Amino acid sequence: KAIQLVNYGIQNNPNDWKLYYELGFIYYMDVKDYAKAADAFARGSQIPDAHPFLKVMAAQMAQHAGDTQMARALWTTTYQSTQDKQIRGNALAHLRALQVADEVAAIEALVGQYRQTTGRTPASLDELVAANYLKYVPRDPAGRPYRLVDGDRVEVEFPDEIPFIEKGAPPGYKPPRPKDLEKLGAQ
Repeated sequence: KAIQLVNYGIQNNPNDWKLYYELGFIYYMDVKDYAKAADAFARGSQIPDAHPFLKVMAAQMAQHAGDTQMARALWTTTYQSTQDKQIRGNALAHLRALQVADEVAAIEALVGQYRQTTGRTPASLDELVAANYLKYVPRDPAGRPYRLVDGDRVEVEFPDEIPFIEKGAPPGYKPPRPKDLEKLGAQ
């Protein structure tokens, strides 16, 4: 009923970005449909004079929904379209987390190929380099080499250096509150 009511409001007030904000939060908090929440926030962000936070919310919801391409596009747009250092830093931190997710998935796929070919898991990423599965041991956005843990899981060495990562963090990892995102945005 809440969705119907807010959609009715949007139909009659299509330039009220706050209604899209409300709709996004209903999808996010009550329905747990992150893709629809992302869509609502993204549509609201297109309204003239909409609060820039809508772009941030759209990107977070797309990332939460697992749509990394959409999340990357929205975070990139957010980064490029604001002068607010905090928002730019937040966007850049999320883009780095998405980069880690993509790189970890690609490296883990190579570990799987290696295991399928050789019948065993590699002892380290250096072994994948020696077997020509990788040209070199890849580095995370903080500049540190990725690590192979327990034969098949790829992790960053210091997850606290890369806010918002999920993939590539140790199991049970609880990230600290991100600090100084403004410095990232100033880059």
